[in-house]
Amino acid sequence: MNKPFELFNQFNLGIIEDSLENCILNFQKLLKKGTLSILRTKEVNFKLVCDSQDLPYNPKDLKFMLYEPLSNKNITVFFSNINEGWYTAIYNYTRLFHKNAYFPGFTVSLGHPEPAYFFRYFQSIDNEVEERVVYLIKENNWVFFEKSHPLNVENPETYLKKKKVDRLNNEIIIDYLRSAGYDLLDDSFYKSDKTVYQIKYS
Repeated sequence: MNKPFELFNQFNLGIIEDSLENCILNFQKLLKKGTLSILRTKEVNFKLVCDSQDLPYNPKDLKFMLYEPLSNKNITVFFSNINEGWYTAIYNYTRLFHKNAYFPGFTVSLGHPEPAYFFRYFQSIDNEVEERVVYLIKENNWVFFEKSHPLNVENPETYLKKKKVDRLNNEIIIDYLRSAGYDLLDDSFYKSDKTVYQIKYS
């Protein structure tokens, strides 16, 4: 199966609320200071972005994939080979091109030394980016944090639970995204009937 939950120990995924055609053009503008090598394929293949279960923190070659999922027309999935998901790329895309984007982060491996769970939404409002973020990470201890107002898809009562580990996890994030119209457990979210772009940035 070609789901990142089955391929990687930890990953972030961008869901940009803009068409694939726009994203290709806009990322070329956004990354114009470097060189883009673009491979066009017919299948969504996360392993072409990274063939290791552990996404590197500082990869030698920066790669990312863009595709439109069968399940959601006119949106674009963004996946990079950076462990933190390339936060600045998603943020700057929403800032410069006035589009919204979800940017969730998951930890799949139960024994991961630094588990982290992120629910993020970048919203372009009046030429500014309003970021809604909720996260749970483990450093020495568990740290729970949230910024800005909850979205309609969220259940804020969950954040009041006594145990921090019960406030945010993969299942909660997946439920939020499903309520927003994106089912990350649906096989069709990882398939496309359009060109899939595998891109190397240097």
